[in-house]
Amino acid sequence: MKTRFRKNLKAGIASLLFILFTIIILIYLPCNIYNFSSPQKFQGCFLYNPYSDSLSAWNKTNFHAHSTAWKGVTNGRQSAQTILNAYKQKGYAYASISNYEKLAKQNVQPGAINVYEHGCNIRKVHHLVIMPTKVCYTDFPLWQFTSAKQFIINKLGASAKAVVLPHPLIKNGYSDEDLKKLSGYNLIEVLNHSVNSSQKWDVALSSGKPVWIIGDDDTHNILDTAQTFTNWTMIDCHQHNKDSLVNNLINGNAYAVNGKNAINNNRLLAVKAENMHIFLQVQNKADSIQLIGQNGIVKQVVFNTNKMDYTFLNNDTYIRAVIYNKHSTMYLNPVIRYNGKSKPQNILTATVNAFDTVLYRSILLLCWMILAAPLNPGIIKHVLKWLKNKLSLNEDIIVLNLE
Repeated sequence: MKTRFRKNLKAGIASLLFILFTIIILIYLPCNIYNFSSPQKFQGCFLYNPYSDSLSAWNKTNFHAHSTAWKGVTNGRQSAQTILNAYKQKGYAYASISNYEKLAKQNVQPGAINVYEHGCNIRKVHHLVIMPTKVCYTDFPLWQFTSAKQFIINKLGASAKAVVLPHPLIKNGYSDEDLKKLSGYNLIEVLNHSVNSSQKWDVALSSGKPVWIIGDDDTHNILDTAQTFTNWTMIDCHQHNKDSLVNNLINGNAYAVNGKNAINNNRLLAVKAENMHIFLQVQNKADSIQLIGQNGIVKQVVFNTNKMDYTFLNNDTYIRAVIYNKHSTMYLNPVIRYNGKSKPQNILTATVNAFDTVLYRSILLLCWMILAAPLNPGIIKHVLKWLKNKLSLNEDIIVLNLE
């Protein structure tokens, strides 16, 4: 009896391992392997200024907040309506619920901007998907290499208005090497209640990726002041509709703020770029204004003033400003070099490497067969038969004794 029980137990464990391993292989099998363009610094004799001439219609927004969802499995304390009401009372023009793999019902947030957070994996490689036409459930739950991350960005971007890389610093979800290569996304969540990812943003910018800033709470508990009303995005938009607002966001006509209780005691009035000279002005005197350029190097700092100007040097590729106020800090989008013709966008530049993709999938299948053979020898025969028929192989191509 004990011998039979042990035998059945081993068989059961073997079957479970076989099923789990097969599921993992099936999840990773569709991924493409990409050729990535080499990082290129911003170049050109002209300056691209993402800000409009009239900065007078600022909309306070938050795109990252979690409500109770999936019957409480995910971390969200309050209902979507409670959260949206709280943001409305604080003067936010737009606030969104961004639950994992789930869109809030339209009757809960009528007229709001649809957003969901994508990602179910151990390294917190997540995405904020803005104005999607559908929810994408594809993901790689274990280790993610750069091509896997590009594959997901491509899938998300195909059915959404914008793709954001949120909190890239957490668990180093997006390494510096990733950010030098990845393309096809629009924004980086530089400000989040958990981390400040300015360094990651500079890596992308220094690699010639014109991606713009977004700041969000990423709150999971609206009553926790340490994670709520602490980071937000100000978007300049005179047309009060969500399409125009998001268009301005992904074109860089916005800035992000870190503060407390949704209060910023300053406001951006102007950013001008003429020839190779830039000028910026805020409403009130700031404690300091810091200009940052290629590789995150501080280029200039001024104190106790509400304005600043700067002339690009030959080695300057972009310049972004950080404005330190008494109780808040403003992070502006960069003014960048360009050719004076096409508007800078982080368009998809990665291309599928067909040979490496076939090789990658073949290796996965080979690993599956090698590891699965001891667990379920009979299945290998069926797989080889299927491959032979699928690929129209001759009888003498596969010679493998599985007896």
